[in-house]
Amino acid sequence: MWKGIKDLAKLYYKTIRRFIKVDSHSILFIPHENCKVDNYDVINYASDNALCLFNSIIKDPDFSSYKLTVVCCNYQNVSLYEKKFSSLINGRKGGVEFIKEDKLSVLRAFMKASICFTDSVFYDFTYAKTSQVVICLGYFTSFKDDNYPLKSLTDRQYVSEVSRLNSMYDYHITTSDLSSRIIASDTLIRYSKMRPLGFPRNDIFYEQYNKEALRDEIAKKIGFTFDKIICYTPTFRDYERKDLKLYNEDYVIKHNIWGLNGNEGEKSLNELLKKNNAIIIAKLHPWQTRDLIVKEEEEERRVFSYYEIIDNRSLYEVLTCSDILITDYTSTCFDYMHRDCPIVYYFYDYQHYTDNRGFSYDPIQMMCGGNICYTFDELLNALSEALLGVDSYSEKRKSIHIFINKFHDGHSSIRIKNFIKDLLPTI
Repeated sequence: MWKGIKDLAKLYYKTIRRFIKVDSHSILFIPHENCKVDNYDVINYASDNALCLFNSIIKDPDFSSYKLTVVCCNYQNVSLYEKKFSSLINGRKGGVEFIKEDKLSVLRAFMKASICFTDSVFYDFTYAKTSQVVICLGYFTSFKDDNYPLKSLTDRQYVSEVSRLNSMYDYHITTSDLSSRIIASDTLIRYSKMRPLGFPRNDIFYEQYNKEALRDEIAKKIGFTFDKIICYTPTFRDYERKDLKLYNEDYVIKHNIWGLNGNEGEKSLNELLKKNNAIIIAKLHPWQTRDLIVKEEEEERRVFSYYEIIDNRSLYEVLTCSDILITDYTSTCFDYMHRDCPIVYYFYDYQHYTDNRGFSYDPIQMMCGGNICYTFDELLNALSEALLGVDSYSEKRKSIHIFINKFHDGHSSIRIKNFIKDLLPTI
């Protein structure tokens, strides 16, 4: 019954689509759905490619005649957005509109947009006209395996999915040719549609950004000053989420953010951080199952939750003023290479993750530009070295950076804007 209702809905929208005229001077921006959890928006935008590009285009006089429409994950703040951008909105011929993220509002806006930017290929643009251009800006550089959902498709389903996706998406932005080839395989969008122009969110690493102001904000929040910030960005584990295909009950245990039972290891870590007058800001993935994480109880702790101490600032702002990154299987490591600072990889569940989801590269260690730690003691030793200024993997990190990030100039938004201008001569 449900399938019949969906088919009728598609038929209805395809019918009315014929009578809705595309506005040749309308651009739609759809940020990633995770923005709602992380409280990212058009003001706190630095971690989202669509929001970063919007902030670049709204300030660009070459696009002043275009109407800009932005999907807002936190629509309750729309009056704040309108006030913040009032001077830019008033000076524009095309105008700016902030809309809700509900399906109907997005559909209405999409039907009129000549260009649509998204952060992922999860949106259904079945109703796109040939006169519209849909561009996925991407939100990751391949590290963990994103091809696994396709392995269960039959040949007929595979062909159908290729046809569906390529009829909806005209281009996909990546960070390099290597990334283009892997993402083409993972998303089924043809390699010929890939454009390695770089991610707009990585431009922040090259901007004249007031890092000291953010460090002062953090010091005020936690109640003491510090010399170094370590950022910890663990990804989510598919095997821990019951609602995901790769859920594996055999692997699930309660643990702290370091994958350890209870509060094990916190005392040693805090002593190391105090000795070096450093702090750790841990930013969990929006998809991480929070009820499995045991909260730390250590007094005078030096490990803080990102959500606890960061107000209206994005992860990428924190990364610009951090001195060391601890990460695991997330592609944040490739973005952080623009920072040219030490990276420590913490693979506490390496075998579980390998057996459960796996990686885009084999062996994955070849693409790691830093110390790889499989135990907490190894992590402590690696952090101790990094805090003392030892950076043994500097050259390897730079080699991977050149390989995986084609551009190192902070001009990704400019390249994408120029690409649009060449694509649409009427701009």
